[in-house]
Amino acid sequence: MKMKSLEYSRSKSWLRYAIIIAVIATLVYFGKIVYEVVHTTTEVVETVQKAVENVKSSDVTETKTDTRTHGNSNENNAMHIVYEIFGLDAWGAKFSLKVGITAQKNYKTKWGNPRPNLQLKALHNKPEFNRFVKIDYVILDSMVEGRVAAKALEQKYVNEHYAKHQYMPLAQQLPLPEDDIFQN
Repeated sequence: MKMKSLEYSRSKSWLRYAIIIAVIATLVYFGKIVYEVVHTTTEVVETVQKAVENVKSSDVTETKTDTRTHGNSNENNAMHIVYEIFGLDAWGAKFSLKVGITAQKNYKTKWGNPRPNLQLKALHNKPEFNRFVKIDYVILDSMVEGRVAAKALEQKYVNEHYAKHQYMPLAQQLPLPEDDIFQN
């Protein structure tokens, strides 16, 4: 009799240890998730704060009546960059995801341009782009004078991509390829 109760108590204590270990493992797992969420949120907040600082310190065209040129206006003559966001899959193949333009103070380095960085973070969070092991961007043209010229270059790159691959960059919404390309 005593042997059976001793075996039963031993198996019960092992069950307790197993439950404790499972609880600890679960807490560690969820702790890592919480850490990743907090870390990502912190990065997003820092990027937004830098963008706000850039906006506060940027030059705005001002007249006597205090009308300002909106950044998305074709009258915006600020210097622009044209950039391409791309993804690399596990086999090293490069896919163009988006071609875009932005007007920022720093035209030659990637770190002076918060718009593409914010778009990178947004693409990282979309499930359809999880197949890419890396999503990054390159500046295709810098020091482009004015929004109209930058939009023309953006259109040129989208047209070239469509002509070569017969589809638009995977995350591109606008501009669409020009009509004459569809007829070829």
